[in-house]
Amino acid sequence: MLTLGGILGDHPPTDPDGFLTFARSLQFPEIHETIRDAEPLDDPVPFRFPASVRHRYERLDRFPDGLLVMGDAVCSFNPIYGQGMSVAAVEALTLRRHLERATEPRPRRFFRDIARVVDMPWAIAVGGDLVFPGVQGRRTPKVRLVNAYLARLLAAAAHDASLASAFVRVTGLVARPESLLRPGVALRVLRASLHPAADTRGDLEHRDAARSAMVDLFPVPEHLGPVSAGAGVHNRHAVDHGGPASDSSIRSIHCARHAGAATRSGGPAA
Repeated sequence: MLTLGGILGDHPPTDPDGFLTFARSLQFPEIHETIRDAEPLDDPVPFRFPASVRHRYERLDRFPDGLLVMGDAVCSFNPIYGQGMSVAAVEALTLRRHLERATEPRPRRFFRDIARVVDMPWAIAVGGDLVFPGVQGRRTPKVRLVNAYLARLLAAAAHDASLASAFVRVTGLVARPESLLRPGVALRVLRASLHPAADTRGDLEHRDAARSAMVDLFPVPEHLGPVSAGAGVHNRHAVDHGGPASDSSIRSIHCARHAGAATRSGGPAA
């Protein structure tokens, strides 16, 4: 299945030719090269996701006994970042720990622990969306600095399998964001920024190594067989993240919202 995403009016078309043209407009050519000669199983299907939502139950003074909230009912993430199921799984582990300590978990204590689970992926999603000027929200110096660094890291990751793997480990919640600031990682980013590769599409050898690193991290189940580029069939659907500007603001009362985001350039803009 292939998903193309857009934001703030830049929507992937749902007709087959427009869908293919949108894929060709991306910064990196591999997606278009893979699907252009493939046989689609069906037409693209649109899906709109207006805003990510976080409910701050840990801030409530009271909560009904015998009731707990988890998953998307606590925080629904922009699906382009692929975090929702991972966060829900970690929340389930949190619930298990509470059940091991008491027959009936205490809501306030449980929600405080759930908030700690959500904090990191929420910061990743909010920071990623605030890269786009059309998304309304407060851009602190920290957000601006991190986004500027990530833009350079992603540009370098196109040619560096080690950086690509490090970034995916963070977005997949396998490693913490601080791991991207380790001296070895930062040095590779700095080196790439000072000496950018002449071929913006990336060296083929490095791209193959990056693919291998991703397969090692997220292996394809054996029953699905090998995945080959440039042939076969695929499902398609288009995702439009973000609605009108009025739906794109960030609010912090008991519920915080921000517009979902994807990018045609393959990563956050500088």
